[in-house]
Amino acid sequence: AWYDIQDFYQNAKLDNYSIAGFYALRAATQLGAASLSISVGLGLASPFFKYLLQKYGNRPILGPLIKTGARASTALAARMVPMLRLFFGLNLVILSLVLIEIFILPDALQRYLDHCTFRKNRSNGIADTEEREIEILQNAIRSTL
Repeated sequence: AWYDIQDFYQNAKLDNYSIAGFYALRAATQLGAASLSISVGLGLASPFFKYLLQKYGNRPILGPLIKTGARASTALAARMVPMLRLFFGLNLVILSLVLIEIFILPDALQRYLDHCTFRKNRSNGIADTEEREIEILQNAIRSTL
């Protein structure tokens, strides 16, 4: 999730808001999946909590905490697994959308080539001056690399 947040900020700085949105959505989905994974882990730790309750249950502060943990553990296990599957499915859908965005839609360099002096389709407009065209080319190369 941290890398997706970094990619979100990087693409937002480059004004690639569509792919930045995908990265933000993917980071949120991964954070949700991670929290649900922790919940499932706690849910499956019910036998360990029961062991701790037998060993340390008579202590005044630790006993009630372990009892609460054991109750929460049994309640979480059954509820979190379907939601975790949903989050993993969402993560795969978002990953496929990001791949479509990266590989199918044109990037800045491809858009430049559609409007440069040596373009195939002459109906596309060109830049006002040669200096402006060189500046657009440099920006396109910078944002693509």
